[in-house]
Amino acid sequence: MEPHKIIKVDKLIIGSGISGIFLGLELLKRNRNDFLILEKEDRPGGLCRSHKIGNLYYDIGAHALHKKAVESSKELCQIIDTGKLYCQKRNAKVFIFNKLIPHPFQLHLYYAPLNVKLKCLFGYLTRVKKTSDNLFEWLQSEFGDQVCKYFLFPYNEKVWKMDLKNISINWISRVSTGSLKFLKGLFFAGDQNYASNEYVCYPDKGGFENLFIEKTKLVEGSIRLGCEIVEINLDDKCAITKDGSIFQYKCLISTLPVDLLFRKLLTKKDDRMLDLTNQLEKVSACLVTFLITKNSSEIQRIYIPDSKYLAQRVILNSNSSQSLKEQNQSVVSLEISYRSKNELLPAQQIIDNCKKLLKDLKLIESDSDIEEYRIELVEYMYPTQTLNSINVMTETRNYLKNYNCYSIGRFGSWNYANVDGILDEVINLVKTSL
Repeated sequence: MEPHKIIKVDKLIIGSGISGIFLGLELLKRNRNDFLILEKEDRPGGLCRSHKIGNLYYDIGAHALHKKAVESSKELCQIIDTGKLYCQKRNAKVFIFNKLIPHPFQLHLYYAPLNVKLKCLFGYLTRVKKTSDNLFEWLQSEFGDQVCKYFLFPYNEKVWKMDLKNISINWISRVSTGSLKFLKGLFFAGDQNYASNEYVCYPDKGGFENLFIEKTKLVEGSIRLGCEIVEINLDDKCAITKDGSIFQYKCLISTLPVDLLFRKLLTKKDDRMLDLTNQLEKVSACLVTFLITKNSSEIQRIYIPDSKYLAQRVILNSNSSQSLKEQNQSVVSLEISYRSKNELLPAQQIIDNCKKLLKDLKLIESDSDIEEYRIELVEYMYPTQTLNSINVMTETRNYLKNYNCYSIGRFGSWNYANVDGILDEVINLVKTSL
């Protein structure tokens, strides 16, 4: 058998999710084509890939661009075609008290039963404001014990599947707060969410991945698909793929989950780094998607705090654009968090529970409204921002940098970032280190 040829490359990028694609585009923009992207799947996109069911599309998770991000980032507008965006007011609800009320719950208590409103108002007025570093105490301090009891605690516990006292607050800019907003939402009707995602954008045709398909073509000549890395030698600066190919690099940029990078790929086993990256926590997701008879609902997202339902979020992706709304079917995805596959019920029980929720939400009347369904398990869905995750990643980055290696992306940085945040990270890396 002939030995495999050694392929030399200046910058080797592992993964062609949006982090890898953005990095390739940023390098090309600077007239630097000395890079190669390796992707183990048969098409690029990572978690931003869309999937077709019937004549509709769904995504792995609830994907949309915040309109404010599009308006404020000229770099993002250079990647996406803003003329092919469908923008609309976000329509999100909470299913609680056996009815739908506007999301976020804490700013729309007008729709809660009177006794709940009074309890939440008393809890809010008597809350003890204090500085906290964990999500549990911060939520109590910000909204009071009753708002937490009815929604914020049960919902977040369903999402994160861990003690909220172990979750940091470095991502709480996503949570809408404010006394005037709280009191206004208690005494007056309305549906404003006050957050950066008040208005959202989606491709006017197809699924979320269509935002990046055209620009991805610019780097597709530098992407090798079906090319899975099985070993990385940091000292020798080489990566070996499943078919035995050897890639010699000067600089390595990984978009893989950083714990996976250390646990499975690096030949240099550093006990300290293995211990550190093993401390990183994540949420996996069971995504159950139904193609159903056309439903007239205009809602895009529904949040479910009740533990009798497995899913914590319902995504109606057929309401994400006008072209999807015009189809004669609807697509609904239900997101179920888990930390270990052992937690999951048998598939049929999951399906039955999801059907019950769809009926209670009046999205279907009977099983006959379901034309097709799929169950997909996504191991790396959301990085959990624990109290020590920033310190872990700081030490991890410093370690890798000694070998001219960088780790970026949602799980490469272990940061719950949106598309614009990932693009900012890529631009900063190119400016400062590449």
